Amino acid sequence: MRKYCPNCGRPVSLDASICAACGSTLTAESDAHSEAGIVDDSERIPARDMGEIISETFDLYRDNFKPFLIIAMAPQIFGVLASFTPTALSVVFSIVAVVVSVVASGAAIVAVAQVVSGLEIDLQYCFSVALARSANLIVAVIILVMALIGAAVLALIVVGIPLLFYLAVIWVFVAHAVILEKDSPILALGRSRLLVRGSWWRVFGILIVFVLIFIGLAIAVGIPISLLSLVSDPAAFLISPIAFAVIAPITYIGLTLLYFDLRVRKEGFTLTTLEDQMRRLSSKTQ
Repeated sequence: MRKYCPNCGRPVSLDASICAACGSTLTAESDAHSEAGIVDDSERIPARDMGEIISETFDLYRDNFKPFLIIAMAPQIFGVLASFTPTALSVVFSIVAVVVSVVASGAAIVAVAQVVSGLEIDLQYCFSVALARSANLIVAVIILVMALIGAAVLALIVVGIPLLFYLAVIWVFVAHAVILEKDSPILALGRSRLLVRGSWWRVFGILIVFVLIFIGLAIAVGIPISLLSLVSDPAAFLISPIAFAVIAPITYIGLTLLYFDLRVRKEGFTLTTLEDQMRRLSSKTQ
């Protein structure tokens, strides 16, 4: 048995009153908040630095490539259909593609949670949980998009530029709060802000790295597709959504691992806590 700092997640001695890693005071209250601060090592989810989160993102994706690709392909199918149908149907398929994209993001979050908890990915379960929370998730996304658009408008007068980045970071875990913690859209905004509080620059830095990785991969797959379009437009058109589906899960996985890392550092989050959370999700979808 070991004692862990509820702030940074690092191991400390059982009689320690201050964490040597981050300097946090280990009070009785903080111990109680992190399940007495003492957990069995087998239940521990380790705190991870940026390099470990990025490495685990690719490892997790590699080991579960097929289910994540299926999740990411779901909205792409409707996007392709929208391009091959008359205008009226095209609008319908486009709207469906957006809705399915939101649901797929929720399913991906559940899939990562299953892997972290030691389970195999059950696609039916992932989508059933996402569908059960889809109304709240869609409303949360609409609120988030409207707020970011408002910040973007303010960016025209300069003051909105930092506001836009600030809001984008503090609300980056809204979907996780809706899906995994069953929060309402408004509560999810506050929950995400609470998780990011005190770690804004760290979260921002990791997000920037994932954005750069995504852009790099998009360029890497985009160049061959552009060359292919010179030979065959239809082939390039069909390959493009598949290529996007291949790289999209990296963002879902990375953000969810970062979400769990923040909970480990701030709340002493353990495998037992996660397993209990997954059971509660199951009871709501059966």
